[in-house]
Amino acid sequence: MQLLSEISEKNAKGNTLSIYNDIKDVTGFPLVNLIFRSMATVDECLEWSWQTLKPLYVNNSIKKSIDIFFKEKSIKNISYNLDLNILSEKDKELLKNTLYTYYTLNPINLVGLFTLKNLLYNKTQKTRKPLPKEFTNRQLSNQTKILPIIDIDKTNEKSKKLLILLSKQLSNKEPLVIPSLFRHLSPWPDILKSLIPFTKHIINTNQFMNQANLLKKHCWDVSENFINEIDLYDNSEASNKIQSKIDQLCSQFPENMCIMTLIAYLIKNEINI
Repeated sequence: MQLLSEISEKNAKGNTLSIYNDIKDVTGFPLVNLIFRSMATVDECLEWSWQTLKPLYVNNSIKKSIDIFFKEKSIKNISYNLDLNILSEKDKELLKNTLYTYYTLNPINLVGLFTLKNLLYNKTQKTRKPLPKEFTNRQLSNQTKILPIIDIDKTNEKSKKLLILLSKQLSNKEPLVIPSLFRHLSPWPDILKSLIPFTKHIINTNQFMNQANLLKKHCWDVSENFINEIDLYDNSEASNKIQSKIDQLCSQFPENMCIMTLIAYLIKNEINI
């Protein structure tokens, strides 16, 4: 089974590490989304993408657009018993922070991904600026502590098999996308195992999938409004590779990201933390 390629935060170096730190500094969350970690495997894709999207993150345009959705669309709880008693109180608090991070950032980053796709396929000619080659390391803002994310190659075999089973419930495409949220729970295979029937239950619930599809549509509609608000950078030398990567991510991530956003929300409510 081929897994989606990425450069983990632990393995990031040089300019990639600087961009990762900048993403965390700007968002205020201690996590670099898998979208960006996968972009980092393609020359100039991460640089171009983050430089293009950064103004929308800095001025909170994307976050405000997502806040509007959650104010207008109430998310209904879907009850399903999850036993997380094996977690310590400290780990429960970290899990609470982790769930909030995903619930907040996933739709924001999805709007960003859709915005990049719209820009790449928009026929309107815009002034292009040279792409800055270096990002300076910055002192990160105070980051909320979350559960550590475990590298796939360092995950024990039992948890790895469960991660694959969980991920295949969402999408059986290759390369397989293993949602980062699940990877935070790798040290507790019993929890991963309990998430299999939980996930199967909710994704077979019409109400849940309708909410996920509404979120996906909202993210796409919002992204179309940002085309004329941001600058294009000259990425002519790597444009084909960048476009190919964005296309790949758009073919695999949107539905998963919306589902995982709602799963994070529901787990948080289910365990009442």
